[in-house]
Amino acid sequence: IARKRPTTTSPKGRKKAPEPTLQLTSAVPKTLPLPLTSKELLSCGLSYAGFSIQRQGNVRLETNIERFKGFYGLEPRTLLPVFTDVKDRFPAVNIKHLMMTMNWLTLYDKYVVLSGRWGYILTSYVV
Repeated sequence: IARKRPTTTSPKGRKKAPEPTLQLTSAVPKTLPLPLTSKELLSCGLSYAGFSIQRQGNVRLETNIERFKGFYGLEPRTLLPVFTDVKDRFPAVNIKHLMMTMNWLTLYDKYVVLSGRWGYILTSYVV
């Protein structure tokens, strides 16, 4: 079943989509040319985290920054120089790998959390 995306109406009555912070296609690119701006990093990171460009456009900038910090631990303006330095030192690295690394470092789940989520039990926990 196909669903229509919600749209807004312009003053002339034509429907238009909200303006994104970064013009990305439906697929997030693996590489973005450096230097990025912090807004581009914010939008790219949120896209990887599952927030579409439309969802990003529907909330305040502060909300998007809080979402980003929840997934990656730091604000985009803080990560941008780190990413730039890594890219300068290791040219083959791509933005997706950097975002995945920051996500893992931020949200590293312990075994007890994973066991609750996935239903695994250590035999040493069994009475």
